[in-house]
Amino acid sequence: MASPQSDEPPPQDKGKSRASADVQDPTERTPLLSNSPSSSRSRSVTGDEEARLLASRTRPTTPLLSKLLSVFFVSLSSCVLIFVFLALLAFSYGSGASREAPDALVQRALVVRGPDKIDVLNISHSDGIWLQVDGRVGIDAGAALGVNTDVEDGLLKDIWKSIGRWGIERVDRISVNTSTVSVFSEHGHLAEVSFPGVTLPLTANPPDDPSWLTPISVPVLIQPTKDLGTLARFVRDSWRDGIVNVRAVVNETVVDALGGWLHLSREHVSSTVRITLPHLPPPDRIPVTLKSFLIESTPTHLALSGNATILNPVPEDMNIHATLPELPFTVSLPTNDTAEPIANVWTAPIAITHPNISLFLSGEVTSIPPAAQPALSHFLSLYLAAQPNPIVISTPYLPDLTFPSLFPAPNPKPQVLRNVTIRNMMVRYSSDGKGTMLASGTVFGRAVLPKGINVGLDVTRIFPDVLVFDGEVSKDGEEEDPTKEDGQDSRSRPHLPHIPHPRIPRLSDIPSLPRPTLPSLPSSLPLPLPSELPKPRIPFPALPIGHSHPQAHDHPPPPAPPLPSPLPPRAFAHIRPDDWLPATCTRVEGDPEEGTAVEVEAKIVDVPLQVLEGREKEFRSFVGKVIFSTQGALAGVQGTAAVGVRIEGLPFRHGSDDGGEMELTGLPFEGRVRVGKRAAF
Repeated sequence: MASPQSDEPPPQDKGKSRASADVQDPTERTPLLSNSPSSSRSRSVTGDEEARLLASRTRPTTPLLSKLLSVFFVSLSSCVLIFVFLALLAFSYGSGASREAPDALVQRALVVRGPDKIDVLNISHSDGIWLQVDGRVGIDAGAALGVNTDVEDGLLKDIWKSIGRWGIERVDRISVNTSTVSVFSEHGHLAEVSFPGVTLPLTANPPDDPSWLTPISVPVLIQPTKDLGTLARFVRDSWRDGIVNVRAVVNETVVDALGGWLHLSREHVSSTVRITLPHLPPPDRIPVTLKSFLIESTPTHLALSGNATILNPVPEDMNIHATLPELPFTVSLPTNDTAEPIANVWTAPIAITHPNISLFLSGEVTSIPPAAQPALSHFLSLYLAAQPNPIVISTPYLPDLTFPSLFPAPNPKPQVLRNVTIRNMMVRYSSDGKGTMLASGTVFGRAVLPKGINVGLDVTRIFPDVLVFDGEVSKDGEEEDPTKEDGQDSRSRPHLPHIPHPRIPRLSDIPSLPRPTLPSLPSSLPLPLPSELPKPRIPFPALPIGHSHPQAHDHPPPPAPPLPSPLPPRAFAHIRPDDWLPATCTRVEGDPEEGTAVEVEAKIVDVPLQVLEGREKEFRSFVGKVIFSTQGALAGVQGTAAVGVRIEGLPFRHGSDDGGEMELTGLPFEGRVRVGKRAAF
């Protein structure tokens, strides 16, 4: 049996509850639009709710707005504070660097090692000198900003520096572009230097060794100043003092970082560069070795070629390597107050190596002005005497910049005059009554130039200065030994008695004789005499006299060298003519390992033979050998000679008074002469 309560219908709510009860839950079959009353009521109820919701939204919500404004202002304040903090932090890093002079900042932050290699790419008289410079560069940004670690730093300062180093790591690298760099010294403007921009990494806390430096290779254009006098003084003073002290001025420097986001520019940046050079010898004391050379005559000029080595004065530990292109040079000879050019030469490309630098040269002798002829003669005389010669080297690129140097002497010393002798030598007393001895004969010898000098040579005149010895010429350090002559011991010959100084009888020694009585001539002659009697012809020997040669008086004799002191053993006489002796010259075949060879001879007639003071004993001994020896006497001759020569192809300018001749002085020689009975007196 059912309960009575179960049959009662459930209670019905009123109002909103009833309305919501009438609304059925929508299903997939429920139409979107319905015309039922319940739908209408639902729409009306929904509209009321929406109106209430819209009304509630239009009214301000005070708690939410204040929260949003609070978050916004807190964020803005934080950003401003962070920005101000970062700005102050950046200012704290950069304030010290900004207050510091650029010169000191660059010297502390910029680290350069090298150059490790320098290649000369091109040299142009108009553009300048192009170089390719390799080196190592680094920027110690930590030193520039003062954030490198220090054991004495406190906690706060260490944190402050750590933030700075972190910022340097974030920036990583910078690009530096500069305008043309002007270089000055105490003497004035030296050069303009241009190079492209470079990108360099920033470093903080770099190690002590140079491993952190960045290798770079930069093309550099150097345009030297036109004031070559200033440049010459700078090079001379720097070479002498061993210090390069210059000031570099940059009109504008631009630094970019962080992909261009950070851009800095500074104007009129100046820095002093001071470089200590290693000890360098003076330019004229740098050893130069002439390996080989060749001088050849052509119809128009003298051609030059050769190779030499020069000591590299730069220390090897500087590790400088460079290659120079073909360069022109002018070689000049110093005179009293100037330098006269004598040759133009060109070098093959030069590689700077250690310990020596090899030079390969070619060129030609220039036209010789009259003022340079004495200097050229002196140069050749010193060279043939194995003595170094001072020269001056310059280049057309820097015409006012000259470098003194020394032309090396040949080694071994060349023997130019050989096989010197006097043929048909005669000695007699002068008729002046002063007892002067006169010598006559023919000087003969061979002139051989050093290896490499293959020129047409014509010896036109000679001037000998001779010492005459009793026997062979004494060698250096040889003691006088009168018991030897011609390699024989004089003790094997019979002893000769003392022979007084020979004396020619004079007319005053002839006793007075009665004058013969001549018969008187008749007053009249049988045949008429002619109105003019023929003049008698007295034959004179046709011997050329050197000092009367018309060309000899055009040239003054060379200065007389002093006699050796002490006199060498067995030297007893001195022969020196009063003037040049005209010579004849014939070219002969010589040794392929030597230069041009010629035979020269000149006649001497009545040249004074002066017996040396204190050597009368040697003179009497020599005369005794001449008179009593069946083979005659052997006389050694030693001395120096000056020669006048013409060289084929050697160009001379107009105005030369001697027709292109040069005088070579101080040429040593020695030889031997055989003097017999018929050759004396």
